[in-house]
Amino acid sequence: MNDEMTLDAAMRRIESIIRELEKPNTEFARAVDIYGEAAKLLVFCYKELENGKTEITQISEELNKARAIYDHSDGHAE
Repeated sequence: MNDEMTLDAAMRRIESIIRELEKPNTEFARAVDIYGEAAKLLVFCYKELENGKTEITQISEELNKARAIYDHSDGHAE
């Protein structure tokens, strides 16, 4: 993957590959090549989703800490 690949771009490329694989006239060698490309893109997507999940979890934890501080101070942030 190049450094500029995004999750959205990878998903669009996977959709394009699926459409090409569904065509009856796609040559076998080409199908194998793009199937491999799709597999690499899927790994990239899974990693991006996991990174996003981790980031969201961290943000949620920070918000929960801030809310706990606020709640313990009777509505007045410390």
